[in-house]
Amino acid sequence: PLDSGPPLSGEQVKWVIALKRWRADQAAQEGVPLYMVAQNRWLEEIVRMPARGLDDLMKVRGLGEWRVQKYGAQILETLSAVNGGNSAKRSWPSTPYAAGRA
Repeated sequence: PLDSGPPLSGEQVKWVIALKRWRADQAAQEGVPLYMVAQNRWLEEIVRMPARGLDDLMKVRGLGEWRVQKYGAQILETLSAVNGGNSAKRSWPSTPYAAGRA
């Protein structure tokens, strides 16, 4: 656990777990260590915000512009998927970048 704030709620823990699964898959695809995709503290900060768009992801210290450009849409999609597409509890809006380029 990080000392960056109060403990994560149960819902936030679900989001962090989902992001860690995404990160593991992404790192395996790229053949790089997990931390090269995203550090744990970044993932926790993303769910604490909560990040609702690419601009929010840019505010995560250390994540960097190139990671936001490379992984931002996937991060937002992962967060949205945790909610099962149900926006009643938390709305993680899809972004135009999520569908890829036409």
